[in-house]
Order: sequence, then C-alpha cells, then structure tokens
Amino acid sequence: KVHDSKGRVAAHDYEDAVQQLIKYAIGDFHSRLASYDAYPDCVTQVLWAKEACKYHETEMAFNSDIIQMITCHTSHLTSKVKAKVRPLVESIYGFKSS
Repeated sequence: KVHDSKGRVAAHDYEDAVQQLIKYAIGDFHSRLASYDAYPDCVTQVLWAKEACKYHETEMAFNSDIIQMITCHTSHLTSKVKAKVRPLVESIYGFKSS
C-alpha cells in the first residue's frame, strides 16, 4: 500500500502495478458473477475474489481490503445487468414502466 486511505480503501491507495492487478481481479470476479451466480453467498464471494487475485500466474498478496474492493462490485454488476435487461423484458412481455 502506497497511500493511507482517507475513509474507504480504494485501488489508487496502491502502487500502479497492484492497481492494474486489482482491475484485472475485479474483471475476473465480474465474469464469475455473470457466468455462475449473480448472487453468491459471502463465502463464495471471498473464494472467487481470492482466486481472482491469482491472475495470469501472478499471485497478488491479497488482504481483507483488497478482497473487500473486489467483492463490493457484486451489487454494481447486478444493478448494471438489471438496468440493461429491464427495457427488454418490458418490451417482450408488454409491461409498462412505473
């Protein structure tokens, strides 16, 4: 960690190489959410986040802050998917937005 966090920990608190690995780990985590389970339990989320830290045979030393940064994206992804799918479902089934 390069900088101390002012509140919630963020990727920019780490050096550039670690920031890049965090970015890839979040992408890997998103793909697992989209492929396997959009609402995994907490244990599964942590397991996937730890596995995502092993990106391209580069093991990033993960800690609870990095795991939290990765897993907090669960609701972000599901919200994005819901926002994209909602108009499609409305048009297919003839629902009206309220």
